[in-house]
This record gives sequence, C-alpha cells and structure tokens, in this order.
Amino acid sequence: MVNAGSENPFQKSAMGRESIPNLILRIITDQILTGKLKPGDKLLTEVEMSNWLRVGRNSIREAIKVLVALGLLEIRRGSGTYIAESISDSMMLPLILSLAYHQGPTDDLQELRLIIDIMAAELATDKASEEEILELENCNAKLHTLAENGASSAEELLNADLAVHHKLLDLTHNALFAQIGKTVFKLSFSSRSKTMKTEQLRSSYSGHQDFIDAIKKHDKTLVRETITRAHRRWEQ
Repeated sequence: MVNAGSENPFQKSAMGRESIPNLILRIITDQILTGKLKPGDKLLTEVEMSNWLRVGRNSIREAIKVLVALGLLEIRRGSGTYIAESISDSMMLPLILSLAYHQGPTDDLQELRLIIDIMAAELATDKASEEEILELENCNAKLHTLAENGASSAEELLNADLAVHHKLLDLTHNALFAQIGKTVFKLSFSSRSKTMKTEQLRSSYSGHQDFIDAIKKHDKTLVRETITRAHRRWEQ
C-alpha cells in the first residue's frame, strides 16, 4: 500500500494543462513501475488517497476506473482496490493504440517486426522442444499446402502466414513477449494487406522453413541470417 504519509507527488509535478485524473493515473502507474506498488498490493481508499493528494474523490474515482478498465487494478467487493496479480489482454490496449496511430514511416514497423522475429527464433532455439518445433513446421506446411493448392483469397494466405509467426512467438515461452509480438505482427500484416502480392505470400513458406531448419540446428547465427534474408525478399 502507498504510504499516505509520504510527500504529496503533486508537489513535484508540473501540472500544466494535464487533468487531475491523468496526473493521478500517472502517479499510480509510476508507483507500479518503480516497485513501490507490487502485484496483489492493496491501494489506499478513495478517502485516504484524496487526503494524501489533496484532490477531490471524483478525480480519484475517475483515474481508478481507467486503471481497472486497463486491467492494472482490480476491485474486490467488501475488501478494496488491489494491483492486478496477472497480465490481462486489456493491458496491451495502450500499446496497440500507440502502434496503430504511429505516424512515422511504415519501415519503422517492419524493422520492429524483424527484430521481434529474430529474438523470437533465438528464444525458441533455446527453449522449444523437438515436439514444439515440429508443431511450428506443421503450421508452415499448412501455409505451403494453401499456396500450392490455391487458397480462396490472399487474406487466407496472409492469415496462414501470420499463424506461423504466432506459433513461433508461443515457442519463446515468454507470455509478455508473445503478446507484444502478436500485436506488432497483427498491425504490420494489416498495414501491408492491401498492397501484398499473392506471390509474396506463396514464397514465404521457404523463408519460414529456412529459419525453422536453423532452429533445429540450434544455430543462432544461421537463424539471424535466414530471417534477415527472408525479410529482404518480403520487402522487395
């Protein structure tokens, strides 16, 4: 629980034009990020927080509602408000929205995708079992079958391609990394779907298979080389 006797953080905040609820939200998230509040910790009551920050209870209530909606806080009836003990999908919403509204070059997103692909494959090299690598290979084989037998649409091929990358992320055995990666891939593929050529999707199977073979060999240098080469072909 935050120490209500500690210094009022508003005294150090340059409030400017930022609203009181936003400042409260930022203060609570900063407490979480710095470890002053940990998963499972109980938050001060509205009255205690209002007295500590010297702001109205409505502002406190508004900030808490936002953090509950984002999955950072949870309200336990009859007990109080607590820091969430586990990651929920809603926690990814700010990241999703910030990436979706990113105004920089499209190349930034593709470069991020390349970095995530390489890191995921390297983690899979260390962590994935032979059975899991076979599942990844089978996922890629489905893409190959669709490409050879004629998928009903480019979107069907795109989804099959995306499924390979999602499976690779699962093989990292890192839930947080996988969630971030899947968000980036979804946005990346979405941004390219209108300009993507079917032939690019048909040829992606071989690029996937190259890095899968590198993972099988536990060769991280080869993993990086094959993924970088596949991305270069994809961008052509």
